[in-house]
Amino acid sequence: MVSLKLKFYLVVFLVLFLPLSGRCKDSFTLQELYPGMSYGIFRMGKLVDMKDGICSISGKKIGKKFVDTLYKIVPVHLKEKMKQNIFFFVEKQAVKELILINAKKEGIAKEGMTERDIIHKYILKITEGIKVKDREIDEFYRLNKDRLGKLALKDIREGIRGFLLKEKKNRAIQDRILELAKNAKIEINKRWASEQYNILKSSSLDGARMSGRATIVEFESNNCKDCTKMKDILKQIGKKYKELNYVYMNVRDDPIVAARFGIRYVPIQIYFNKNGYEIYRHEGLNDAKQIEKILKILNMVKGE
Repeated sequence: MVSLKLKFYLVVFLVLFLPLSGRCKDSFTLQELYPGMSYGIFRMGKLVDMKDGICSISGKKIGKKFVDTLYKIVPVHLKEKMKQNIFFFVEKQAVKELILINAKKEGIAKEGMTERDIIHKYILKITEGIKVKDREIDEFYRLNKDRLGKLALKDIREGIRGFLLKEKKNRAIQDRILELAKNAKIEINKRWASEQYNILKSSSLDGARMSGRATIVEFESNNCKDCTKMKDILKQIGKKYKELNYVYMNVRDDPIVAARFGIRYVPIQIYFNKNGYEIYRHEGLNDAKQIEKILKILNMVKGE
């Protein structure tokens, strides 16, 4: 009887307790604990207890001094906006440190070079040899003929080439940075990350982006006729596709967010997937028919 009882308790222990212990982790990545918060290298960072500093990139710390410096150079009326977006400016600084560390390892950084020169040279190395083939231009023209109106391919071929080349280079740079991040030791102060998560969740743009729903963000400005037209079109789209989030950002009211996303002119629409990552952006006015096509191609809505 005793042996049967022991077997019974052993089975109960194995069933109830071992699965739980298997799920225990000493640390989590930012993405695991705060899905969608980062769409850059921080999503791979480990959340750790850190007495001083905000984060560490392969031993190189970024601390409160960096944040304080940013606050000092920002006009008083924009300080609150900066606080709401400081997470992404720290992440950009982390990318800079990551590039500098690897440029030194790869022998690109030479004595006497400024950090700016080192980063520029490293980016050139990543993008060297990237070209756009004629068939890629032909395909782009075919897919976007409705938007291009009566413009003949021969008249805009080089313009399309320049656009596609820029896109390919940007993609190569982002892919390389993420590759570097995977091989780096990125640690983030877990308390700071928690504070930043709560700040971002309370903002209209990031709250929508991190909600688990696909989102369209329209960047607009005052006295912009195309912006007004674009807003009306998106509101009509919103009546049909209620499963999406729609956010309207005025670049004059929030220049910090505009700078964060590299907005130089308006209107611009940025499309985010359910995970909060930017997957497409369109510059200028767009019609409802074309927007619906984009939404279906990006799998943001169900196709008919």
